[in-house]
Amino acid sequence: YLELFFYYEPEGDRQIPIFNTNDAGGIRHIAVEVEDAVKTYNELKAKNHQGTFITKDTPIPLDPFPYTFMYWIDRYGVQWEFEQGRPVEYYHVAGIIG
Repeated sequence: YLELFFYYEPEGDRQIPIFNTNDAGGIRHIAVEVEDAVKTYNELKAKNHQGTFITKDTPIPLDPFPYTFMYWIDRYGVQWEFEQGRPVEYYHVAGIIG
């Protein structure tokens, strides 16, 4: 479950600073698990998302286990990672700790 907010009232500062993914402070990377990374990629690509795909052609499969992922940067500079089949039992894989 992920809840995102956009406030209409009371109106605040509407200028959004765009940072690099590796800058300190604020949200820079969000990873979510999806059932089908290819379907998610195609649906997002078909929309007027105003973002940038880091994964250009299709989600990337990793071997030897069935793990597929893609990266996309939204219009606010936040990098999103969409993961399918994350093998949480593989504790030795960097970044995956289960």
